[in-house]
Amino acid sequence: MFLENKYTKIYRSIIENSKSKNRTKGKEYYENHHIIPKSLGGSNDKDNLVFLTPREHFICHLILTKITADSNRVKMIYALRRLANSNIKLTSRQYDIVRNLHISVLKSTPKSEEHKRKISESNKGKKLSEEHRDKLRKPKSEDHKEKLRKPKINTENMGKYERTEETRKRMSESHIGLQSGDKNPMFGRKHTEEIKKAHSERMKGNQNGKGWIPSEDARAKMSARAKNRKSTLCIHCGNSYVGSNYTRWHGDNCKLKVVT
Repeated sequence: MFLENKYTKIYRSIIENSKSKNRTKGKEYYENHHIIPKSLGGSNDKDNLVFLTPREHFICHLILTKITADSNRVKMIYALRRLANSNIKLTSRQYDIVRNLHISVLKSTPKSEEHKRKISESNKGKKLSEEHRDKLRKPKSEDHKEKLRKPKINTENMGKYERTEETRKRMSESHIGLQSGDKNPMFGRKHTEEIKKAHSERMKGNQNGKGWIPSEDARAKMSARAKNRKSTLCIHCGNSYVGSNYTRWHGDNCKLKVVT
């Protein structure tokens, strides 16, 4: 269970020293310590318990992170972190050791999908204070500021940020059905002639309101994508439509659908 190294000898000497003094709680303050931690299979039997001073207790838990490995070491780091969060007083150096050990475990331990879901659920509905928001807005370092000034841009893709295929797929799936039927903000409404005219003027020159004109290469790609789109036949009106036109206005949302 425990690795055999110089720290193991120190750990055992602290335990033996405490047992030889026959300590009892009363006049002096002592803390219970499991010689073999419960998370590693230890029990609450008298033979597995020893009274330690707060300093000895902290040192023993710090040593346990050095005489265990793999998942057992992770458990001991969490135990040390819990001890550090109790009422004991740590020096800045001790606190730095505990925090760095804990952070190293958090970074190296992969989170399951269930764990991620629980974190997401616990953060829903939480409101950040203005002070917290200001800290998030403020760049943390000069390097951070430089990254903000020079975002990674794919100039060959009409000025859009680069996204992986996996990210694009997730974004696409998350938007399915969000603006269909009565969920569409324009459901049951129509643009006025004035708005239509203003929109027409803004779109003249094929600038899409963003000040750029697609290159010939971009147009060719857009045309190729459009040709490869699959149309869907609406069983209510008998016409075929592509993509969101079918989802929003046809199928179950078709005006010619016969309601029985």
